[in-house]
Amino acid sequence: MLNLPSSSTLVRLLAHLLAIAALAVAAAAHGAQNAVPQAPLVPLARVGPWSAVASLVGLGDRVWFTNSVKFRDHNSADVYSYNPRTGALRLEQHLFSQDTGHPTVAGGLLYWPFEDPRFSAGQGEFMVTNGRDWQWRSLPTPRVLHVHDMLADGSTLYAASGGFEAALHRSDDGGQSWRLLYTHRNAPNSYSRLVSQAMLGPQLFAGLDASGETGPKLLQWKHDTLVPVPGWPGGERADGLTVFRGRLYALHVDGDGTQLWRTDGRRSGAVRGMAQVRVRALAAGPGALWAVSARDGGGTLWRSPDGTAWQVAQRFEGDEPLDVAVVQGRVYVGAIGADGRGVLYGPQARRDAPTPRATHPAGIAADALAPRTPAMTSTSTSTSTSTSTSTSTSMPMPMPAQSAAPEVDLPPTLAALDRALADLRAFEADGGSLVRLLGPLVASRSDAAAQALTQRLAERTAQRLSGAPRDATPVRLAGDMVGALTALTGCPFGYDVAAWRAWRQTGTACATPPERHGALVPIPGGTYRMGDARGEPDEAPRRVAVQPFRLMQHEVSNQAFAAFVQASGHVTDAERSGTGYVWTDRWREVAGADWRHPQGPASSLAGLAQHPVVQVSARDAAAYCAWHGLRLPTEAEWEFAARGHDGRRYPWGDTAPRQGGTTGDRAEPAEATLRANFGTDACCAADATDGHARTAPVGSYPQGRSPWGLDDMAGNVWEWTASAYRAGGRDVAIRGGGWGNDAYCLRTSYRHGNPPDIGLDMVGLRCAGD
Repeated sequence: MLNLPSSSTLVRLLAHLLAIAALAVAAAAHGAQNAVPQAPLVPLARVGPWSAVASLVGLGDRVWFTNSVKFRDHNSADVYSYNPRTGALRLEQHLFSQDTGHPTVAGGLLYWPFEDPRFSAGQGEFMVTNGRDWQWRSLPTPRVLHVHDMLADGSTLYAASGGFEAALHRSDDGGQSWRLLYTHRNAPNSYSRLVSQAMLGPQLFAGLDASGETGPKLLQWKHDTLVPVPGWPGGERADGLTVFRGRLYALHVDGDGTQLWRTDGRRSGAVRGMAQVRVRALAAGPGALWAVSARDGGGTLWRSPDGTAWQVAQRFEGDEPLDVAVVQGRVYVGAIGADGRGVLYGPQARRDAPTPRATHPAGIAADALAPRTPAMTSTSTSTSTSTSTSTSTSMPMPMPAQSAAPEVDLPPTLAALDRALADLRAFEADGGSLVRLLGPLVASRSDAAAQALTQRLAERTAQRLSGAPRDATPVRLAGDMVGALTALTGCPFGYDVAAWRAWRQTGTACATPPERHGALVPIPGGTYRMGDARGEPDEAPRRVAVQPFRLMQHEVSNQAFAAFVQASGHVTDAERSGTGYVWTDRWREVAGADWRHPQGPASSLAGLAQHPVVQVSARDAAAYCAWHGLRLPTEAEWEFAARGHDGRRYPWGDTAPRQGGTTGDRAEPAEATLRANFGTDACCAADATDGHARTAPVGSYPQGRSPWGLDDMAGNVWEWTASAYRAGGRDVAIRGGGWGNDAYCLRTSYRHGNPPDIGLDMVGLRCAGD
């Protein structure tokens, strides 16, 4: 007979087993929560000339950041924005600033604090933008050197400043007016500054940095003043304030270094899981707290689901992390680049495999590549007057009116700017004076804020330079000149000195001059019959009207694209993903294939400077055009430019091109009959009969020009357009056929489509202008 346990024993045993099961489930859940589902971050942009990317924040559909120099006096900072969907990088604004503070977003406006000790000692300054227009504002309270941090709490703005004494300011009208809430009583012959702020529920907290003081540096607002947080240790500074799951986290800095601490406002303690980690920045996401730490030549991205247990999410070698932010649920990291340029890291762009017949790549919705048409308010300093890519579905918030714009005394402004420019030899290499061009520009503009900004720059800089040797050119002047030129002209050239020189030689138009990107040919516009009744089903004929526009005579070359990358820091989709598509016996995804290595790591651009760039996505193509104040052509524009009014099947007429240098039954010289670089298969086969197995130098087949004198509108490489291949679909339409397609695919009406975020070695671009 079996010896069975009693009923009470069974009950206890069952409860024990249930407890074990519950613990197992909890442990599994905890393990899943601690898992790091995010793929490694990749470099999205490398920008210069300054070495650091920091002050990351989200506004609209973009990630905004600054490019500056950290850990030493510098006096120059540039604001950039990056569109994760399109990959477009844009120089937004120059700040005449030693560095920038922590920005905030309130009511659809971005508030950017900074310091300008040359122009405004004793006056705290910040910029406001709606993503398009900019305004320069200041705090009325005297004795402010730097606005370190701005914080939004509903409709209320707080500004934390420092210098001669730390101060806390509050605005209830979007920064139009301010009242002083608090000033810190400094130790004799010392400084103090409030460097960071955060709201934990209804409670305002602030981090203090004060010399000569040993008490707690994390403060909270109580009884109409700032008082030390209970349990917070004495030290030198509290910074990086971040709220996560009901607690405030901050960086506690003392003589032993930096430690991560947290508090709920009543009790405080060190975060033991990060005791040996010298954290530089924190960011709270919907499911995790993130941190970055740095070491010489690298650093680490950390993740914690609960603020206590931490795991390494990613290590960086070479680039040194500075800042971290979570924008629309995605993690981004700013870093000091090993190559001396600032680096923005972020998630890899989503990639779609090409369609089975991906001879020609395809795209995104037409509105995703539509150019931005900015407007400037009468009191705004707009540096974004060039066309650019935007995917925002709503108009920017209106900028509040400023009560009084500064008066401008134009002659002294120009005279001082002339003196400053004379010392900036990078822009004055030929000994001339930009003022001869800037004078009419300034006189014709009604934007008083832009003129005043430049006047302040010029007068103070001239004073600083008045006693300096002729060869002494502080590096910060390069940034100041970029800021002044951009504010006055709206040209988007940034630190592309060659573009500014070319602009100077050709007049006041902001579109990059022809020698920089190839001549733009005027197309008169008109109504024509688009499509081909004898072609494919998607070529159904229809009447289309086209407005006058301009189109590049040549496809964009490797040399031109390399200059764009060098000036803008753009990183292509193929470089971010690590793969591009290469035709062998079929389309293959090849690791390491990108615009510098068209067929993979073993290939290069040696001897291909004037060949069309390939391995660029629709997003890369749109970014290139936008950088030059241009755009991609629509399909209707492209076809009209290729065939003209008479409906010809090929750019040169109705006769299909032939390989081998013959037409009909009569042999003719090859140079008289070769009209395009193409192949012998619908998709795809390299054929060297026309002199080039793959790409040919742009403009190699003058007998194949279109009615308007455009080269390579048939063959060589397919070209991205700004139109969707099918209504409502992702694919972008491409046109023109490539080196691996037969004559049928070179017809002016033939079309194809590919995903917008892939590169192929048979697809390039040319840009259009209005």
